[in-house]
Amino acid sequence: MRYNLRATDSLPLYVKKVRDDLLEQARALSRPRAFFVSRAIIRGHTRGRGEIIDHHRWKPSLLTVQYQGLTHRYHELHNVPEPFASQFRNLLDHEGIQYVGLVGYVGRHGRLPGLDWAMVVAFIGIAGAGGLSNTLFSNHARDKGWGMGARVGAIPSAIGGRTIGLSHTGCVFPLNEENLSRWRRWMRHIRRDQAIWVLASILGMALPCMMSLEFIRNATVTGDRVAAMTAEGIALRYPSFGGLFWVLTLSCGFLVLAPGQVSVCDQIARRWTDMIWTASPRSSGWGKGRFATFTMGSCLLMESGGCSSSDSYPRSRSPRLAPCWATWRWGFLRCRRST
Repeated sequence: MRYNLRATDSLPLYVKKVRDDLLEQARALSRPRAFFVSRAIIRGHTRGRGEIIDHHRWKPSLLTVQYQGLTHRYHELHNVPEPFASQFRNLLDHEGIQYVGLVGYVGRHGRLPGLDWAMVVAFIGIAGAGGLSNTLFSNHARDKGWGMGARVGAIPSAIGGRTIGLSHTGCVFPLNEENLSRWRRWMRHIRRDQAIWVLASILGMALPCMMSLEFIRNATVTGDRVAAMTAEGIALRYPSFGGLFWVLTLSCGFLVLAPGQVSVCDQIARRWTDMIWTASPRSSGWGKGRFATFTMGSCLLMESGGCSSSDSYPRSRSPRLAPCWATWRWGFLRCRRST
């Protein structure tokens, strides 16, 4: 049974008493640069308290082991007998969080961890989005007329501009030595671009994770507040420049996310229309000049649907929709190609 501890009026009396006791203990133990951990074990309990040095190094001052009705107190970790010493070391090294493997957790508790498994599976399913985004860069090269893109047409502007047709199929250059030499030079550019993209992607994903671990490690994050909490953690760590760092951190997040949303809107519309244009036999009778209208119509339809559902669907659950769309899109493409 789960209870909302903030809703005092709806709590049973025994739950309210437990909450009040825990709050009283927390107020008594709470002080700057100090820690307290407590963990239940089979037929006993372990507790530890001490000092936090340099924001992350936990130095214990008192370690208590209650086991089989007996209580033992230690002031140094090396004096604690096994297996309790390993348990304390795990908690101290990971700042109060016990690291355990999935098999070990299931073996101890008889169930999987209480995670949002729908969200975990969603992130696994969307892991290939970066590779799929490369198709957009290929389309950009095609629309610019680079390489063989000049032979297959491009997506024209929906309003004004020239009428440009886009072929339903690709175009292969004649296989002779001169063209193959140009192709090899082109591939060198592609490999160099991919190497830079891989390194920059890893760095871009690692930096927010490292900043969160450094400034809000083990903090409880509610909803989509992780960016704001990271900014607050940086500001509290460096109070002399707190206001500046808070603004810079949130501004950096906005500059990353805002253009990304515009790009994602364009990417999804282009991917869908490209796949339908290439894979659907019915689209072959539409004519080459209708591709721009089809693309812009898909984009406007997606934007209107997103705006109408943004107020009714929680933002924290929106990542679950992405793998569903991606899976459906790939399934559509594979089915159309097979037929």
